[in-house]
Formats: sequence, structure tokens, C-alpha cells
Amino acid sequence: MKVNNTLILGGTGFIGSALTKILKNENHYLHLTVRDGKYSDEPNIKHHNISIKAVDALADLIENEDISTIIHCASNLIPSSQFVDFYAENENLILPTISLLDKIKNKEILYVYFSSGGVIYGNHANIPTNETAPLNPLSYYGLSKKIIEGYLHFYSSNFKINHLIIRPSNPYGSDQHKDGVQGFIATVLHKIINGMPIEIWGDGSIIRDYITIDDLAWATKELINKRVQNETFNIGSGDGHSLLDVINVISNITSLTPNLTFSSARNIDVKTVILDIKKLQGEINFIATPLVDGIRNFYQKIS
Repeated sequence: MKVNNTLILGGTGFIGSALTKILKNENHYLHLTVRDGKYSDEPNIKHHNISIKAVDALADLIENEDISTIIHCASNLIPSSQFVDFYAENENLILPTISLLDKIKNKEILYVYFSSGGVIYGNHANIPTNETAPLNPLSYYGLSKKIIEGYLHFYSSNFKINHLIIRPSNPYGSDQHKDGVQGFIATVLHKIINGMPIEIWGDGSIIRDYITIDDLAWATKELINKRVQNETFNIGSGDGHSLLDVINVISNITSLTPNLTFSSARNIDVKTVILDIKKLQGEINFIATPLVDGIRNFYQKIS
């Protein structure tokens, strides 16, 4: 079987690390871009200290290593990012991505892009929301995803590049940062274990679709290995849980009482995110881990 030479942009981040773990045993030789040179290579994995802004260096790597799949996990924004952050993202990631697409436009490469199912649809009337819904992001983070998706469609329609767009819901798992910046479940677990106050924006009724990072990585791996291309897939659980529901689940699992504080609701927060995953389930045999089981496994790994 031919080895799939795969480049992961942002390969040591939360999603990139999970994909690395599952793909390295799936006949993939992985090339990971990293932000520093402190990572050690291992069988089937090579690290490259190359910034996404170094477009020429990335293009040379793709040519020299005969890369057939690029997985784009890199992003510097979060849903609460402001215009100044978006402006920097445009210079540091969006424009370099477009330049890279132009460099490789005549190569038959599968470009897998991690967009966002959590913010890109905005407040939509149809819940659960499927992949054909209009894109109306409320945040600069969502806008950045929409822009890159648009360019991927353009280059796939007019050149040899093939795309696979992944719109994940809210992934969580034990390797996630617990600094409160992004990742509600990881943040709440960390704070409840350490007796820290948990800040809720609004009244806690916001509903989100949560998926374990292992489920997300597995589903992505299946789509890549099938060489599904020029398609967009929601990857989530298909179920919704309010913030207070999640906190109650964590409290029951840990037997700890949360210390909650409430702040004013933010206009960047979508009220309800539940992804329609019928298209995904029509392509692969996917069943998401129930929230209670996923949080319990997460807690057991970190406690």
C-alpha cells in the first residue's frame, strides 16, 4: 500500500496532536509544522520548524516530500477575538494560506481544513443545522473560517486542488489547555477541581454540541482514508447541552460543588449550536460518545 505523505499545519496543537496519534498508525508518514524546534522526530513523524507565513519554504517541503494531503489545523483566534486580533490573523494566517493555495494549485493535493461548526453558522433558525445552511458568523473567529472556506471552494473549482472541510462542534479532551481561553468543559473541570470560580456569560442557557477529541480525530481519519473530497462535513454529537447542564454533569461526576459567577451575555455568542450529522453518518459509521461518558473518561485521565 502506498504511504500517504501528510503535512499537518499546526500539528502539535490540540486537534493536530490527536490527528497525529491516530494517523501515524494508518499508513501515513506525517510532517508536522511546529512553533519551535524542541520536538523530537519518531518513526513516521518528522517535525519542521516552519511558520505558515513561510510560504515558499512550505511549498518546497510539499514538493520535496511528495505531500499528497495537507491538514490545516492552525489558527490563532478564539470566538472572543477582536478586530485587532483578526487584523493580525489576516496577515499571519489567512493571506499566507491563500498564497500557499496558489503555490500548489496545480498539484493534485487533498487540502483538509478545520473550520468551525460552533460559530460559522451564527444564530440559525433550523436546529440542528446542516452543511447547506447559510454562513452568518457573529465573531471575527467565524469570519476567518468563512473566508478560508471560500478560497478553498474557489481553488477546488478552478484548479487541481481538492478540499475536505471539517466543521467540528466543541471538541474536548485531556490534552486541552485549561487556561479558560477556549474549551468550556476543560476549563470547568480544571476550575471545579481546584475550587476556582467559574464565570458564566449570560444565564447559562446557551446550548452547545460537544464532541470528544478522539471521536473528532477518528471521524476525520476515516474521511481522509476514504479520500472523500470536495465535500463539507459537520462533525459533532448531534445533541445539545446548556452550559448549566454541562456543569451539573461535571459536578455529579466529580462530587464537587461549583462556585459560579454570572456576567452579562456577549453578542458574539451563538445562542444554540447543534450540528446535523446525518451527512457524516451517511459516509462513515459514526456514533458519538455520550457527554456523560466523555466527561467521565476525561476526568479519570486527569485526576
